[in-house]
Amino acid sequence: MKNLLGFILLPAAILLVGLLARSMNAETIGPHGGKVQRADNYFIEMKRTNLIVHAYLLDRKQAPLGNRNLSCQAWLYYPDSTIYPLGMSAQGPDGFFGIVPDTYYTSIVIMFNADGKHVSATFENTKLVVQFIRKHETTGLLAEN
Repeated sequence: MKNLLGFILLPAAILLVGLLARSMNAETIGPHGGKVQRADNYFIEMKRTNLIVHAYLLDRKQAPLGNRNLSCQAWLYYPDSTIYPLGMSAQGPDGFFGIVPDTYYTSIVIMFNADGKHVSATFENTKLVVQFIRKHETTGLLAEN
């Protein structure tokens, strides 16, 4: 009986631990399909499509806030410590967008001014690693000796 109980409980415990670990590492996807980060009592959603960055300020329930009384700023951070200010313009009823000059930045900081309060979040450029590998695969720098 002990072996049967252990046989049932062990896989259940492993499954539970796996699900918990997966949920801790899962990225939160916002209502516009972008990555979401917590910013004080708000959430900030960022979505990049090609060279356009979209930003949205979300409430506590992750519902979009209208952009009429908001302002948005963003900065791109590069590996050589260069910081590039990204102009953000209102788009639609609840978003902002900016055109990035290239995709080689390491992170982007997005800041909203909501009711006189500044809230910001940092988003890592996870596509940078893929671009670096693809670029050097074509030059042969990553070829095995």
